[in-house]
Amino acid sequence: IRRCAIQLLQILAFRIDEENWATFYSPPAVDGFLFEVYQTTQLDLSTRLANDYPELTFQFFDEFVYRLDSADSLHQKLMLSYLIAWVKKMALNSLDREKLILFLKNMFWVTMKYNGDP
Repeated sequence: IRRCAIQLLQILAFRIDEENWATFYSPPAVDGFLFEVYQTTQLDLSTRLANDYPELTFQFFDEFVYRLDSADSLHQKLMLSYLIAWVKKMALNSLDREKLILFLKNMFWVTMKYNGDP
């Protein structure tokens, strides 16, 4: 799956005519099998993407919340850690009223559902 994701990044990079884009977002550890390395690499990748594409924060957050329930509990915790960088980049004052309300509802839902209680 990781290799397919990198190939998808390369296809997207080709389509937007940035050859180095996929290489930049393809750290060697993504192909690693060590869980800790993979976990750290995914967090770094998420942070890098959030910093480079702050205009996509709302779309990412919305899609992320939509898919969160499809993961098992271990992966949900990991996914939530990847979300932090995107939430930090969210410019709430630039969202229109409808998107702001949706963001707040989703954030409230995530907080209530994944607040750390067993």
